[in-house]
Amino acid sequence: MKDIVMPDNNERDFIVMAKKLGFNELVFLYNSKNQFYRGKSDIKISNALITNEKRVQKDFLTFVKNPDDARFAFEKSKPNCVFDLELQKKDFIHQRGSGLNHIMAKLANQNSINIGFSFSSILNASPIQRSRIIGRIKQNIKLCRKYKVKTVIASFAVNPFDMRSFNDLISFFTVLGMHPKEAKDSLNCSFKKKSIVELA
Repeated sequence: MKDIVMPDNNERDFIVMAKKLGFNELVFLYNSKNQFYRGKSDIKISNALITNEKRVQKDFLTFVKNPDDARFAFEKSKPNCVFDLELQKKDFIHQRGSGLNHIMAKLANQNSINIGFSFSSILNASPIQRSRIIGRIKQNIKLCRKYKVKTVIASFAVNPFDMRSFNDLISFFTVLGMHPKEAKDSLNCSFKKKSIVELA
């Protein structure tokens, strides 16, 4: 099982916490390839870039968080994963502003782009915003299932104490509408394009 996190010079703390929670793999997200982790670890470590939709680099495993232009991300820049789509400013009259629609879901399927759901964004939201994010995630889970889009669930934690065990993550996203197998597959996600800097 793997988790995806965003360290800030606290990689060792993440590795210790991951082992306690039963993970055997971590993906570290960084703003620059110069920050990539090259230390030793007894669990598998992969490095990836987190960037905006206009600066996706094809040579690296790349994640885009809450893009300003989601259509551009799915149609043109094609990162490995787009996550936190649910962090939109407002909902619409007849539907939630979940950041995803049927057109983008079809593009995500065609271009092998995973949709990511962040536990940390829910955990650290205000009570009102949390309820909105949860509603939007439920809507996006249904869209992803309908259009056969691969999904990713992870803590996306900045602080190791925001991580949760894989059983907790599977249970939580099952409550939000994923089938148990979907949740397990989403936690064990694989990406078509591999990072050229990957440590065993």
